[in-house]
Amino acid sequence: MKKVLIVDDEAETRRVVQEFLLGKGYCVETAADGIEAINKVKSFCPDAVLLDLVMPYSWGIDVLKDIKNISRRTAVIIQSGVIKEGIVELALSAGTDDYIFKPFHLDEMEKHLCAAIENCKENY
Repeated sequence: MKKVLIVDDEAETRRVVQEFLLGKGYCVETAADGIEAINKVKSFCPDAVLLDLVMPYSWGIDVLKDIKNISRRTAVIIQSGVIKEGIVELALSAGTDDYIFKPFHLDEMEKHLCAAIENCKENY
C-alpha cells in the first residue's frame, strides 16, 4: 500500500484529497504546515508528499528541500494556486518531482502521483 502525506493549510483541501486517496487504497496522513510535515515525513516515511506552496510558518520550497534531505526516495509534488512566472522552474530546481496547479481534478492528480512515485523508485 502506497503511503501519501498531504500538506496543506486548507482543511477542506486536506479532507477532500485524503478521502479520495483513501478510497483508492492509499494509506494517508495529513499536515497543516511545514513543521508538522517534516515531523510526519520522519515518522510516517511516505512514498509521496502532496505539498502546498504557501502555508503558515513555512514556504513550500523550503519544506521541499527539507523533505528531499530526509529522503530522496520520497516523491514530492507541489500543488499550488501560485502562477507567478518562474515559480515552477524554482520548484523544479529545488527538487520537486512535479507541480500541479490548483484547482485540480482528483483523477488527474492521482495520475501525477503514481508517475512521481514510480519515477522516484526508478531513480533512487
